[in-house]
Amino acid sequence: MVDRIEAQYREDVRRVFMGESDAPVFNGTIDHASIVIEEGFRQARHIVRILTKRLEPACWERTAIIDAARAFLERGDTELHIIVEQFGPTNCTHENRFLQAVLECGGERVHLRTMPTNIVSMYRYNFMTVDEVGYRFEEDRDEHVAVVAGGDVHKARTNKLITMFDSVLEPHAQLVLEAA
Repeated sequence: MVDRIEAQYREDVRRVFMGESDAPVFNGTIDHASIVIEEGFRQARHIVRILTKRLEPACWERTAIIDAARAFLERGDTELHIIVEQFGPTNCTHENRFLQAVLECGGERVHLRTMPTNIVSMYRYNFMTVDEVGYRFEEDRDEHVAVVAGGDVHKARTNKLITMFDSVLEPHAQLVLEAA
């Protein structure tokens, strides 16, 4: 049975990513992060962008996240862009269930890159954007503390993060693989 606090948290995040709420939602645990990532995929219509330190299996390999990412990519008119800062054994496609699933399902619509260390040292944040509707922003990649925000009040910040990802970060990131 899902407790009422978790159900309310999930609903608050869903409303942000649907553009129905301008109220920020705070993320302080790996369970919160998992709900945010899952709801981001469930509510996204076209494109999800992720800048992350690593695809931590304890979070990213949860069945609910994998199922939500598959459902997002199965629609066919969607894209997933991921930049991983620490690409290692648990992030490689052969050992990471999340990456296996999204690459299998999304093929060439999944863009997986890694960021060179000299660029990573120039910033501390990580984030995820859901279409142009909302985002999850971690000011410090080494903390599991983030804010989830969206709607009209936060549209400028959402667009700034999208521009940062598309125009500044992604061009410096190195392609890890091209899906077949």
